[in-house]
Amino acid sequence: MLFFFIFNQAGLVLPVGHGQLCIEAEEIIYEEKPGLYTAKGNVKAVWGKMTLTADELRFDSKKRDVVAVGNVEINDGEDSLKAERVAMNLDTQTGAVLDGEIHVSKDNSYLRSEKIEKTGENKYRLKKGTMTTCRCQSGKPSWELHSNYVKMTIGEYAVARDFVFYVKGVPVFYLPYMVFPVKTEQESGLLRPRYIYSTRDGSEFFIPYYLAFAPWMDATLTPEYFTRRGAGGSVEYRYRLTPEREGKAYYRYFNDFLRGTARDRSEGSLHHEDRWGKNSWGKLDIHLLSDPSYPSDFGEAIEISSQQYTESRAALGTYKWPGNMIAEALYYQDISSSLGMTTFTETTYQRLPRISLYSLRWKVPKTPLFFDANGTFDNFTSAQQRSVQRIYLAPTLSMPKNLGDVIQVVPQAGMIMRGYVTDTTIWPPAIPRASILVSSKMYRSFGSLTHVIEPELGYLFIDATPDDSIPLIDEKDTITKTRAASASLKNFFVHRFTDGTIREVGELRLTGIHDDAPGSSSEWKGIGEIKIKPLPLFYWKLIGEIGSEGETLTRVTNILDVHDLRGNSASVSYTYLSGLSPINEMNGGISLNFFNRIKASYTAQYSFDQRVFLQMVTGLNYISGCRCWDITLTWWHRPQTWHRDDRVMVLLTLTGLGTIGH
Repeated sequence: MLFFFIFNQAGLVLPVGHGQLCIEAEEIIYEEKPGLYTAKGNVKAVWGKMTLTADELRFDSKKRDVVAVGNVEINDGEDSLKAERVAMNLDTQTGAVLDGEIHVSKDNSYLRSEKIEKTGENKYRLKKGTMTTCRCQSGKPSWELHSNYVKMTIGEYAVARDFVFYVKGVPVFYLPYMVFPVKTEQESGLLRPRYIYSTRDGSEFFIPYYLAFAPWMDATLTPEYFTRRGAGGSVEYRYRLTPEREGKAYYRYFNDFLRGTARDRSEGSLHHEDRWGKNSWGKLDIHLLSDPSYPSDFGEAIEISSQQYTESRAALGTYKWPGNMIAEALYYQDISSSLGMTTFTETTYQRLPRISLYSLRWKVPKTPLFFDANGTFDNFTSAQQRSVQRIYLAPTLSMPKNLGDVIQVVPQAGMIMRGYVTDTTIWPPAIPRASILVSSKMYRSFGSLTHVIEPELGYLFIDATPDDSIPLIDEKDTITKTRAASASLKNFFVHRFTDGTIREVGELRLTGIHDDAPGSSSEWKGIGEIKIKPLPLFYWKLIGEIGSEGETLTRVTNILDVHDLRGNSASVSYTYLSGLSPINEMNGGISLNFFNRIKASYTAQYSFDQRVFLQMVTGLNYISGCRCWDITLTWWHRPQTWHRDDRVMVLLTLTGLGTIGH
C-alpha cells in the first residue's frame, strides 16, 4: 500500500549531514515508500548559508538527490546562480545545471552555459559557455569570451576548445585549443607580459615567470629584450620563514650594446630582517651596481635615475636597560663623482664596522641630576687610504627644573672624548660642552580656536680647539669652538570642529641662532617655517633659512597641495639648497577626474640650475561605463639624458581577467 501525505502552506525541516534542509512551499507532498518529498509553488529551501528558490523542488531522502525545476535561483553569500533546472546529490556533491548563469560579485563576472556539470570534487564541465564582466547596459557586452567546451579542475587547469574573444559581438581572436590556470592558491606559471616603446631603447618586452617553491618562499624570473640595446634578465627571490624573519634577494644582468660596444651591466640587492624576542633585531641591506650610469639608464622613477650613491648596511641591535646598542657595517658605492665610481669608492672611508651605544636617561641616586651618554666605535677602512679606528664618547649630566607651572629650565654639562688609532695612537684633549634651555608654554582660546605659544631660549658652549694631528673623516672630527645663543617662538593653532574632532590648522615657527665664538667670524642663521591646513583637503608648507656665510639664502622648501574627494588634485613644490650638493628644483603635478570615467594626470620636474625639465610624465585613463574594462596611456619624457628618451606604455585591463601590456 502506498502512503502519501499532502501539506498545504507547509514547512519542513529535514536532517542532512551535519546540518538541516529547511523547505517552505505552498504544497508539500510526501511519498513514504520511495522517501520522496515534492514541494510546489513558491518553494524556498535553506541549507547552511545557501538559499534556493524555485517553482518545484524534489528531494529523495534515500538517495539524497535534490532536483529544482523552474525559475531556479541559488544564493550563496554575495554570489548567485540562476537556471531552468538544477540537479545535485548532497552526499557526492555532484550534479548538473541546465541553462544556468553564475554571477560572482567580487569582480562582477557572469558565466553562462547551456549545461554545467560537476563530475567530482573541484571538477567541472561546461557546454557552450560565455564569460564577461560587462552586463550593466543593454546591447552586446563590450567584451565576452566564448567556448564550445570547457573542462576544468579548480586549483589546477582548465582546457577550452574553440575559444573566441568577442568585442561588441564581433569575434576578434580565435584559438582552437587553450589551457589556462584556475588556481586558488599560489602556483608556478607565466605572469602578465609587459610592453613599452622607447625612442632611445626601442621596443621593450618583459615576460615574467612565477615560481612557487613553498607557501613561505617564491621567486620571479623575468627575461628581458630591448630591440635597440640588448637582452638580459632578472631574478627576485622572496622568503618569510616566520613573522619575525623575512627577506628578499634581487639580481639583474643585461648585455647592453646601446652605446656602440657591448657591456655587461648588472644590479644586485639583498634585504633581510630578523627579530629575537622583543628587544633584539638584525637587518641586512646590500645594494651594488656595475657602473655609475646604471640608475639613469634603467631607473624609471626620477628619484632612482638621479641617485648619487648606494648604501649597503649590516646591523645588529638590542634595546635593554641601561641603554641601546647598535653594531653595524656601512659600505658606500659612489655613482655620481667626477672621479669615477671605482676611484671614488676606493678613496672613500667605509665603516666596517661601527658600534653605537645610547644610554637611557636615568636619575643619579640621591641627587637632582640625570645621566645619559652616547658613544661610538668606528673602524674606517679604505682601499687607498690608511685605516683609522676611532672611539667617541659624550657623557652628559642634566638637572631639569620647573619654575612654577610656567617655565622649565634644563641645564646640561658634559664632555666630548675621542681617541684615534692610525699609524700611532692619538688622544686629543677632552672637549667641555655645556648648554641651557629655558622654555614655556601658554594657551589662549578664541571660541573654538586655541592658540598655543611655546617660546624657547637656549645657549650652547663648546670649548674646542683645532687639532691638526687627528684624521678628518666626518662631523665628529671637525668639532669647532661654539658660543651659540638661540631663540625660537613656536605658534600652534588648534580648532575644535562641530563634530567634536580636534585638528591643528596652522603652525608658525621662528628660530634665530647667533654664534660669536672667540677667534672665529660671527655667524648667524634664521629659520622660518609656516604650515597652513585650514581644511583636510588643503595643505601649504613654507620653510626658509638665511645665514651669514656664502649666499644669504641657504635653504627654501615650499609645498602646496590641494585635492578634493572626487580625485582631483594639484600640487607644486620648490626646493633650494646651497652648499656642496646644491639643489634648485621645482616639482609640480595635476590630476583631473571627469565624471569618474576619464582621469588625466601630468607631473614634471624642472631644474633651474640646468634650465631644463628633468622628467615629464603624462597619463590618461579611460574607464568603461560599467567598469568592466579600462585603458591607460602613459608617456615619459626625459630630455636631460645623454640620449633623449621618450617612453610610451599602453595598459588594457579587463576586469576579471587582468592587465594586458603591464
